[in-house]
This record gives sequence, C-alpha cells and structure tokens, in this order.
Amino acid sequence: MAISLKTHKMLWGRAANRCSICRLELVMDATQTDDESLVGEECHMVAKTADGPRGQSSLSLEARDFYANLILLCRIHHKLVDDQPNTYAVEKLATIKAEHEAWVRGQLTFDAQKQNDDEIYATYVETWAEGVQLDDWIGWASSLLSDGQPSISEEMKDRLDKMRP
Repeated sequence: MAISLKTHKMLWGRAANRCSICRLELVMDATQTDDESLVGEECHMVAKTADGPRGQSSLSLEARDFYANLILLCRIHHKLVDDQPNTYAVEKLATIKAEHEAWVRGQLTFDAQKQNDDEIYATYVETWAEGVQLDDWIGWASSLLSDGQPSISEEMKDRLDKMRP
C-alpha cells in the first residue's frame, strides 16, 4: 500500500509545508526557468518495513502508511531521525509532530476549513479513481476504443454505473 492522496494532503497541510523539527519551508518557489521544488519528505515513525528504523512494531504494514505514523521533515532531519532511532523513538516523534501542528494552528495563518475541504476532496478523488480502476485505465478501456466492436465487462459496467451521480 502507498500513502494515500488524503494522507498527503493532511500531512503537508497540517504541517504548513514545514519541517516538524526546524520549521524550514519545504516547498521552494519556482524560478523563471524552473518549477517549484519539494525539499521535504514524508517520514515513517515506525518504518515501512520491519528492518527499517523503529521497524520492530506490532503496527500492521498497511497502518504504517497512515497519517498517524507519518511526520513531515526536511531531508536533513529525516536522515538524522533515521540514523538515531534510539534518540528519536516513535513516542518522541509523535510529540514533535503534535507540537509542530499546534504551533502551526496557533502561530501561522492556518485555514482549518480549507484544510478540511482539501482532505474531503482528496477522499472523493481517491474513491473515484479506485471505482473506475484508474490504475488499469488502458487495460479496461482498450476494448472500448478498439477498431472492432466496442465492449466492456459486466463488472466494469457496474463499477462505472455506481460512479454516476
């Protein structure tokens, strides 16, 4: 499983695009010749795999990509946190994350309604993409677009029908 779109929105939005330790902005502005640059990383508190930093845990592999197990950090602090797992235990990282998000809400202009809306809309997009099997678009749509007789499986037709308003 991968980190969901909604979880990305939650992590970056609630952290105000800043490292939870040093508060460095993690989205660099575009220049006249180049696009923006993301210098932040979505870091696992309990590692994604058992052999990673703080990876020995009863937390399921699926739950390791959930918001509660992620923290937004700059590349320097991500490296530090992973190199020093005894200093940066899961509980300490969770506290750092909670304190940073409280700082964001209290010190920065944080639009909680917009953040909530972003999270809701991300859920809509993910639900739609899953419902229409967007990851396999070419596979199931090729029979619709073929030179011969267009066709669609009953299962896919039912999926698409369920996506209608």
